[in-house]
Amino acid sequence: MTRKAVLVTRPMEQSAGILKAIENSGAHPVAFPLLKLENLPIDQAAKQKVMNLDSYDLVIFISGPAVQFGMTWVENYWPQLPVAITWFAVGKATANRLRAYNIDVVTPARENSEGLLELAVLQQVSGKKVLIVRGTEGREKLADTLRSRGAEVDYLETYRRDRESWTSEDLYKLLEQHSIEIIMITSRAALDYLANLMQAEAAKTQIKLILPSERLLKMADRLGFPRCHLANGADDDSMLDALRITIDQLIVREQYRG
Repeated sequence: MTRKAVLVTRPMEQSAGILKAIENSGAHPVAFPLLKLENLPIDQAAKQKVMNLDSYDLVIFISGPAVQFGMTWVENYWPQLPVAITWFAVGKATANRLRAYNIDVVTPARENSEGLLELAVLQQVSGKKVLIVRGTEGREKLADTLRSRGAEVDYLETYRRDRESWTSEDLYKLLEQHSIEIIMITSRAALDYLANLMQAEAAKTQIKLILPSERLLKMADRLGFPRCHLANGADDDSMLDALRITIDQLIVREQYRG
């Protein structure tokens, strides 16, 4: 891969793998975490849900950090996991984190709430108890749809995302310093913050975004980013594959202009 620079905006706690993969591929990764993760203290309501884990039929993890922080709570109260639970992960990266705890996990082909809701095992959930492990301020679609199918749904919120303290000047300086044309975005909150920092419409047209979902693609279009490439998912392999294609497209474009 040609040594193009790419801005990686994942939280620092989640970026080590993709930064290394980009470097190994021959491109130049530049870390610019837009968000930071902060684990929440376990309150009495959350503690009760964890202690009653064996009362749930289905447990769904929405993200890698949900596994990171949620399983820490679970291990504090369950040295041996309940055996009757069906475990779910929203995508491959989240599933891999769960497998590190020797958990058999169900993962959808489409790595989002819509993909989870398409799974056959989640079609008939009337009377089932479901625990969704996530951060604060997540989407409601998964819980709302499962409830409409007759399930009883609880949330276990284990962390929150806060914005890093960047300015527009910080961003523009980094883009110019490294001649960055590509930015990887993997969450709605990160895309919203990027748009807030990059308010100049001309700057948005110079950047190619790599995004993991149709939902973010539509959001990027609304926020004024006309040049986007859709990856197959938010996992490292999918984002790296999308980066290779994006770099090839940029090279062809440069050659055509030349």
